[in-house]
Amino acid sequence: TKRISKPKRLSPILWIWISLGISVALHAVGVLANSIVGDMKWAHEPFHSFVETSGATIGLAVAGLLLIMSRLGRGTDFNVPLAFGLIAMSLLDGLHAVVHTGHSFVWLHSTATFAGGVLFAMVWLPVRYRQRSLLITGIACGALTLLGISTFIVPELLPAMIKKGHFTPAAIFLNVGGGLLMIAATVRLAMAYRQTRNRDDLLFAVHCLLFGGAAVMFEQSQLWDFSWWWWHGLRLAAYAVAFVFAVISLIHLQREVQGHRDELEDAHKTARAEADDRMRELTALRSAMDNHTLFSIADRAGKIIDVNSGFCKISGYTREELIGMDHRLLNSGHHSKTFWKDMWRTISSGKPWRADVCNRAKDGSLYWVDSTNIPQFGPDGKIERY
Repeated sequence: TKRISKPKRLSPILWIWISLGISVALHAVGVLANSIVGDMKWAHEPFHSFVETSGATIGLAVAGLLLIMSRLGRGTDFNVPLAFGLIAMSLLDGLHAVVHTGHSFVWLHSTATFAGGVLFAMVWLPVRYRQRSLLITGIACGALTLLGISTFIVPELLPAMIKKGHFTPAAIFLNVGGGLLMIAATVRLAMAYRQTRNRDDLLFAVHCLLFGGAAVMFEQSQLWDFSWWWWHGLRLAAYAVAFVFAVISLIHLQREVQGHRDELEDAHKTARAEADDRMRELTALRSAMDNHTLFSIADRAGKIIDVNSGFCKISGYTREELIGMDHRLLNSGHHSKTFWKDMWRTISSGKPWRADVCNRAKDGSLYWVDSTNIPQFGPDGKIERY
């Protein structure tokens, strides 16, 4: 025989460098291309709205999936902050997509980036805060979303976002600051992947880096220039990466559910076969008892609830006549009251009782039986029947 060696799998660290290298390369291509094309601009609000709305829709869908995965113990180790980061960004990007170019236009986009950065960076929260992550990130998501939509409530209180066709320091701070926070989240997710080898951690590390790099590139762009469109493309790519996560997770979940379903069906078939075997054994045992022994079952009060055919045959009573009666129906009067009191004292204490008993049949004839009375206990530990 010839031993066949399995192909070596790439190490987690190598996967991290490959994934992050591709992300960095995409940003470098954008910077280089922008320096080549110069001042070329293409102002097209409908297409811009389409790009932003598509990303926002995907982001909300993935956020919902992340929260579901959090309940199921699946996905990344940081489902909640990533989900709320996507919710805040998607809501604000969606509003950004439907307003015309101006201060609100840039403000909504900038606060979306900053909100995403703050919430994504919460993956650095200490473990002791993980149980409260839903509350903490939920409050932060609401506050940052409210900050974004304040442009419709108190626009006069907000800083200017555009001045003479260029972005103001406030706009640059929100975008670059949010981008750096996203890159910080990338580092934490890459560290988690190195420890757990959970591919979802690596996938969202790439997701955060694409978002973060696009935000940092904001400082180099102007409205509608090549760099502007490039980082919009990178943001859409980041949403696409999250969408890939959603699809892959759903596929894995479907396969897992199908696997569990197959296991349950197999277990059901096995249990059914075993139950059929036990039923055949019980049927054979019951048949043997009917032919060779007499038995009856009484409740804890002594009322008969079942008898076999042998019992009916020797007593002369039908099953219908015996059900609901007690054994005094068969009392021959041969035994003393002390005899029966001893029986009840023994079986009510949970012990079996055995004696030769003289009974009277329906036709008045007497017959003797070697009688054994055995208590049966219920789930509560109390005697249920005899």
